[in-house]
Amino acid sequence: MTNIADVPVPQARIVYERKDISAELAPYLLSVSYTDNLSGESDELEISLEDTDGRWRGDWYPGKGDRLSAAIGYAGQELIPCGEFEIDEIELSFPPDVVRIRALATGLTVPCRTRKSRGYENTTLAAVVREVCGRLNLTPAGEVADIPIDRVTQYQESDLAFLKRLAGEYGHTFKVCGARLIFQSRGAVLAAPASLTLSRADVVSASFQDSLKEAPAKVKIRKQDAGRKSLKVYGKAGDGGLAVVSTTEQAGKKRGRASRTASADELRIAGRGGEAQLAAKGDAALQDAELERCRAELTLPGDPSLRAGISLNLDAGFGAPAGKYLIKTSRHELGRQGYSTALTLARTGPLEET
Repeated sequence: MTNIADVPVPQARIVYERKDISAELAPYLLSVSYTDNLSGESDELEISLEDTDGRWRGDWYPGKGDRLSAAIGYAGQELIPCGEFEIDEIELSFPPDVVRIRALATGLTVPCRTRKSRGYENTTLAAVVREVCGRLNLTPAGEVADIPIDRVTQYQESDLAFLKRLAGEYGHTFKVCGARLIFQSRGAVLAAPASLTLSRADVVSASFQDSLKEAPAKVKIRKQDAGRKSLKVYGKAGDGGLAVVSTTEQAGKKRGRASRTASADELRIAGRGGEAQLAAKGDAALQDAELERCRAELTLPGDPSLRAGISLNLDAGFGAPAGKYLIKTSRHELGRQGYSTALTLARTGPLEET
């Protein structure tokens, strides 16, 4: 028989405006949910509280924009920090009386939502990221690939929307965590070795989606030459360089005709800039398609070490889906029923030794 003292007890530490309120929350706490996203979305913290006596909708009602931080794990072990957040939304419901507090790592106090237009010429991707970070008073973090930028334009976009687009177009991950803006080469993330191997016995439930359509081996990039009435179509194979595959004079011709010869296993995108800039876009597009080919959803007993950006192995016991996977999203749910971790994964290669 299992000794009840041996069963790990989930624990969360909550700090509100720099004060640890974990003890005050304990009698009312229903659940703590932490979602860690690799790229494109803000990390989220949600706290659900029982409110039968009405204190959370009264004197204890929190303010939007107030700061929260959290750490999760098990009693008697070191708790893993989730980061800092700002309260974005408060939801009241009854019956039963429940208050849900939702907070984002991309704070409301960061002036990042104003739309603007701006051009960047003869620069690099890293320099553009640093300039935008400076405007937002954020500290840049992460390894940015050395990509020359002939020209890129911010078209009536907020600074965050602009950086999110650049990250997607040039093969990087991007998110804001408190005062840090993380802009990281996805190639560096994918190159990291798997940190652990999971077997079927480690997993509570799993589902896999393996696309029947093969990942494209080529990409075609249409580029309108500046100051000329011509269209160049560049081709790039998954393991090769960039080359001009056709040039079409546009006078008297319909746009887009040059790209219609693309086969079903080719991606077609529009591009501007020099060949190095276009090649980076082509690489990113091929990588995106490959990461979408085989995806998985896993639910496991709670493990605070499983975070977005970590690679792991699914062993041979999983059969055909076995291999190396990248965690794109991890969701940690602690409540009165226990602690579970849900992962969204993308397959990145064969099994590795760990």
